[in-house]
Amino acid sequence: MDAGGRAEVTDDPLGVVSLAESGLGICQAYDFIVAERIARGTLVEIMPELRGRLRVFSLIYAPHKTLTTAAKAFIEVMLSD
Repeated sequence: MDAGGRAEVTDDPLGVVSLAESGLGICQAYDFIVAERIARGTLVEIMPELRGRLRVFSLIYAPHKTLTTAAKAFIEVMLSD
């Protein structure tokens, strides 16, 4: 389904919550960030059936840095099935 408009991806959870609170779109956020705003009525929860679903986990590191053996092992474990 193409709803038109633009999709934005960011790593700033407070920023997207503020944008949603301002009426500029919807966001997926952690409960501890939005619970008070929902209680105040400045945000409304939609799609509660998706609450608690796993989110994508990202492994991010600077490509120019040498990774430690421990970091390499962690990445290997996280990428294994």
